[in-house]
Amino acid sequence: MKKNIYSLYILAQLLKEPNRRYLEFISNFDDPSDGIKKLAKISDPVKKDERSYKGFNFFSHADRKLFEVLARGEFNIYGFQNKTIRKFMPELSPASVSRILKRLLLYA
Repeated sequence: MKKNIYSLYILAQLLKEPNRRYLEFISNFDDPSDGIKKLAKISDPVKKDERSYKGFNFFSHADRKLFEVLARGEFNIYGFQNKTIRKFMPELSPASVSRILKRLLLYA
């Protein structure tokens, strides 16, 4: 294409297409406010039946490891139980895993 005033119309037509693709791309971005609300919900303590349960802390090593275990693909079909979680986190006692499962149920 020649670089002169007569080629401006053709150049404008050529540049509209990348701009349209870019606008279409950024219009697909998700709104982060929903994720922020869900993070606040799971991080805040919950009170049920006169008992308080602490929220999950994603900066805590133990809570992060728990969610890494729960995100394993093998739990998608059959779910998970106390003994299956303890298989991947042997440092936890059965009672502590039961308390964790209770906390997970409260936030579901």
